[in-house]
Amino acid sequence: MKTVACLSALCLLASPLLSQVPDGWFVYGSFQSSLKGETGIFMNHPRNPGKPIAITGLNADLKWVPNSPVNQGASCLVYRESDGALIVGERAPGGHSVDLHIITLRGNAVAKDVLYSMGTSNVNGEIAQAALLPDGKILVGVSSINKGPMKDEILGIVDPVSGTVTAIPSKPRIPFLDYMNAVAASEDGKTAYYGTWVRQDFGEVFAVPLPKGGKPKLIAKVPGGISNLCNDGKGNLWVSTIAKNPKQTGPAPNLYKVNIATGKVTTIPNKNGRINAISYERTTGNLAIATAMDSRYTTPPNSIFWMTPEGKHVLLCTPNKAVPSGISYNPNPEVFGKGTNRSNNYRWRMAPNPGGLPTLGNARFSLTLDSSPGRPNLAIALLGSGRLAAPVSVIGMNLELDPTKLFMITTMGASSSTRFALPIPKDTSLRGANLFFQAILMEGLKFASSKGVEFTIL
Repeated sequence: MKTVACLSALCLLASPLLSQVPDGWFVYGSFQSSLKGETGIFMNHPRNPGKPIAITGLNADLKWVPNSPVNQGASCLVYRESDGALIVGERAPGGHSVDLHIITLRGNAVAKDVLYSMGTSNVNGEIAQAALLPDGKILVGVSSINKGPMKDEILGIVDPVSGTVTAIPSKPRIPFLDYMNAVAASEDGKTAYYGTWVRQDFGEVFAVPLPKGGKPKLIAKVPGGISNLCNDGKGNLWVSTIAKNPKQTGPAPNLYKVNIATGKVTTIPNKNGRINAISYERTTGNLAIATAMDSRYTTPPNSIFWMTPEGKHVLLCTPNKAVPSGISYNPNPEVFGKGTNRSNNYRWRMAPNPGGLPTLGNARFSLTLDSSPGRPNLAIALLGSGRLAAPVSVIGMNLELDPTKLFMITTMGASSSTRFALPIPKDTSLRGANLFFQAILMEGLKFASSKGVEFTIL
């Protein structure tokens, strides 16, 4: 079953949402190394090639200034869905504090930046990667810290509420040779995964229990020094590598999918060369990637791409900045609110969304609601341009949308998997329209409701 909404009626109502990282967009950082260039944090449309938009007002440790030390800037970055904050890890020269930044934005400018020190760098210390835990704490993987809370350790947890930084005992087998260079977390927050750079042509993936730590368990080996990890929520880790055997010529294998349970390694063929950062775009099942600086093996180097899980890629920009490192995205669409279950449980299918991204001209854009164990008798689709600050109870169920800003109410048949078709015209006046959707379900004479869905037309 489906409902078709003519979104072109929105032309007079649509207005761009002035927020933080725009819905759906990629956000990434860069640092200085031997390559000179502009360090900082930048944003790009996830599908349309174009020039990056810079975040302004950054702390001096994250941006290039004249006569600044080499090897400083943003080494990792995570977008936090709960409030739109950016979790940014530093790369710092010897003798400097290595800090985790929690950055709140107003538009594309920094409104607030709270710093948490991991300790003092020995030589080129950094927070190689970070991951959000379900309880709001932040898992960090660090290297080359010789003073402070993370001294001689590689894994830690930052509590943004208390401000504490707690090391997780999990030293590599051969310190500074088994170089920790990537980190990810399990869905339940009970396991940390980290990747090492053992040699140019060899890296390993380990698992460590959280929060107490313990002896690392080897998960998999890959033929390249590891640069990043990401968890796809389906039992796999995606592993990118930046190093290669110097005897090789041309693009080397650089991307792998590792089954966490079995350790099976699947090579993903592609032509991007060295990959320095990766993020799994759960709403589509695609990847956001940043390539490294070596032009001998990477075409083009220092660039931002989106890539299918089969390795097909599209170049978004070559920003001519310093080394891109750390990439994330703001999900679009995304679920909000509580909803009201009755005999059935209702859940939006978002990983991935079968209708893809809400891009201009996407005639197949849709939202899919799953119901279990049974199915409702009828569905009522609500589409509007505003949501309530807090849900209100109406006929025994939670309403998430602002009833004064509804422009579509449609009844339709329902099933155990109900598809709401919302084809998007190729009308540029719709770009930036911020929309809200909710389904009301009838179970006999009782009403239930889904959670709300927010999306912005790209």
